[in-house]
Amino acid sequence: MSMETGVHYPLHLDALPKGWRAGYVGDFAKEIEPGFASGEHNQTGEGVAHLRPMNVDRDGKIDLSVTKFVSGSKDDRRLAVGDVLFNNTNSPDLVGKTAAVSVAGDFAFSNHMTRIRFADDVLPKFGVQQRSTADARLLLDQHPQLRSSRLPLEQASVSSRTLARGVPFVWGPPATQERIVAEIERQFSRLDEAVANLKRVKANAMHFGRATVEVLTSPGSFSTNVMGTVTDVAVSLDNMREPVNKTERAKRVGTIPYLGANGQTGWIDEARFDEELVLVVEDETFVGRKQPFSYYFSGKCWVNNHTHVLRARRDLVLPKYLNLALSYYPFIPLTTGSTGRRKLTKATLMSAPIRVPDLMTQQNIVAEVDRRLSIVREVEAEVDANLARAQALRQAVLARAFAA
Repeated sequence: MSMETGVHYPLHLDALPKGWRAGYVGDFAKEIEPGFASGEHNQTGEGVAHLRPMNVDRDGKIDLSVTKFVSGSKDDRRLAVGDVLFNNTNSPDLVGKTAAVSVAGDFAFSNHMTRIRFADDVLPKFGVQQRSTADARLLLDQHPQLRSSRLPLEQASVSSRTLARGVPFVWGPPATQERIVAEIERQFSRLDEAVANLKRVKANAMHFGRATVEVLTSPGSFSTNVMGTVTDVAVSLDNMREPVNKTERAKRVGTIPYLGANGQTGWIDEARFDEELVLVVEDETFVGRKQPFSYYFSGKCWVNNHTHVLRARRDLVLPKYLNLALSYYPFIPLTTGSTGRRKLTKATLMSAPIRVPDLMTQQNIVAEVDRRLSIVREVEAEVDANLARAQALRQAVLARAFAA
């Protein structure tokens, strides 16, 4: 690809092509302002769409599929087409995500986002593309004012003043900006198509994996040895769970996995369990969930209160088979609570009907599932590697646009 800038970022005045200017974001913006903190969000569509950091993806696009709404007043700041949203508070690797508003609508924005209204001779997409380069992100990561003593260790923040006066920006003539934006978008459209195909392959692999588990553990595929409830084949160890927040775990650094509803979430210094366990989601997003409802773990661990803990009755069911049988169990009708975050109570879980084959059949099913899922894992690993290459190519496109 041939790009027409051939300039360094961050740029020095003596390195600029003729007609270019260098300065800071504030030198090329009419307005730089954060949004407002919301009250309670809703997903019903009532009120005003309130864009937050999760509405900006890593590729510089606004994702409205995860939009929540708030009761906004007429005085609250609104977004217009051409506004640029900058993620000002998040984990260090996500601060600085930037996207341009390209569709009209009644959008407000969070105080974790900063609205940049560039001067009329700056194309919003040009601003977004420049802010999205790896060099630009690295520069932001190294900024002395990125950290604040008032923030948790895992967060960073960029004030409007720092963005305006501490983040470099270069300007090219509008016609040159248009050519750069068009070339980058042409290259990105090819990458987007490739990424979409890769994601379809990964989704199909996931569907195959789920179908494998559901078919092989279906009661219609074997002769039933035990027909009863989960209580008949497993013992609940929920009384041994204990939640420990991040602050406390930071004081208890260790090598023991700390487990939650979706797997390991950290480490701790002490084990509450040391055996084969089946862990089942207790309170989480059940509706629309893509992950299994349960997972298998063996060894020393500590478990929080967001997942049920089961010990298989080994004379009746293998732990790995019990996990497969519960992975995609129809739990949703058995849960209580709101549409988003629902709860599966211990009593409901333990009284859920279940049918299992004899131990030899269970062992054969576990082996066959492992064999098929190993193929799925290989496909997913290859897809993930190619997705990483696509992201690297995306950065290479931006680098050639804004670097020598």
